[in-house]
Amino acid sequence: MAKVSDEGRSIEPVNTTEALVREYKHLKIETDKLGKRQKELRDQLLTVITDGGYEDDQGHMWFEFDEAIDGVASLQRQRRVTRVVNDDNADEVLSAHGLWDTCTELIRVVNEDRVMAALYDNELTEDDVDKIYPPKVTYALVLK
Repeated sequence: MAKVSDEGRSIEPVNTTEALVREYKHLKIETDKLGKRQKELRDQLLTVITDGGYEDDQGHMWFEFDEAIDGVASLQRQRRVTRVVNDDNADEVLSAHGLWDTCTELIRVVNEDRVMAALYDNELTEDDVDKIYPPKVTYALVLK
């Protein structure tokens, strides 16, 4: 016959906040690990594509599988191009063609240094500056 303890165990209720903190911390650690591992795999797959793939007419690199792997038929290293104005080159080219005035415009922007100087010189108040630069508050959850 099995022994039964005379003393019954009471079940302690789990503190909801404690459970939330533990789960949040666990998920944060796992998410960081998964992100790191995903980057490692991404880098390895990009190497596979560049070493064994082919380039299409748009500059994308492709690596195709003989059979789909878990629904994936091919890998693509997608070429993405962004253009940002090089001010020095724009000045040189546009001026050389006599188009500087036609292709540029003057845009007024607030000079933060001068605003702060006006505040320092009591020409503006803190309230004025808060109106110019309305505070934007965000919150982050930090585990300490």
